[in-house]
Amino acid sequence: MDPKRCEADLAQLGTRLKLPKDWRFQVVTLDTDLVLRTFEGGEAHVTQDEL
Repeated sequence: MDPKRCEADLAQLGTRLKLPKDWRFQVVTLDTDLVLRTFEGGEAHVTQDEL
């Protein structure tokens, strides 16, 4: 977390990340809400970055 950053800075976040080979950072503005549903007993995998 960087207290000097705000939501408007997210579009430039890709320039600060050290991504693995063949990964990329992309900003997309959705037209509708994104709804994620899990199945009972499902798993979630979370990848964190250095920031």
